[in-house]
Amino acid sequence: RKYDNTPFLAVKGVLSYFLFVKPIQGLVHRLMDLQDALRNRSAPLPAVDKRSWIREISTLSHVIGDTIHAAEVAAAARADEIAETRRRARENFFAMISHEMRTPLNGILGMTGYLLNTELTERQQECAEGVHANGESLLALVNDLLDFSKLENESLVLECIPFDVRRCVAKALQVVQVKAEEKDIELVCQM
Repeated sequence: RKYDNTPFLAVKGVLSYFLFVKPIQGLVHRLMDLQDALRNRSAPLPAVDKRSWIREISTLSHVIGDTIHAAEVAAAARADEIAETRRRARENFFAMISHEMRTPLNGILGMTGYLLNTELTERQQECAEGVHANGESLLALVNDLLDFSKLENESLVLECIPFDVRRCVAKALQVVQVKAEEKDIELVCQM
């Protein structure tokens, strides 16, 4: 929800005028009077109260320092707000995309699962298993993307699950097997 910060900016403008601009104008006018008196030797030099000048310069330096600090704090707060907005947008994007991709992938996996339960020739069986395996791989990739967004949000929980290395390598080879056959390339794997 956005708030109208116009009244705040108006108050800030008035305060900065009286705390910053007005004292500088007074100091500049006094310096110009001193410069005119030095140029025009016939005019008497204005009385200079050193303590008053030091006090004004000290006040101005504090006002300038406070103004710079306030600007830095405001810029840091704005940068944090922008970073949080980007993080939320990325999180929402990953959640939406993963949902939009999971739905058709689950449909493909369901249909190939159904197809695998019917009578197929050996070649049809291999192709259907390849489609099913690739669909599962793509679904795992979508899940990994979602895990990546969870990792950024520090909400990822890691699991320790036993797995079969030979089966993983065989599945990886199965993904590229059809393309290799089309190019007359023999895939060989030894473990």
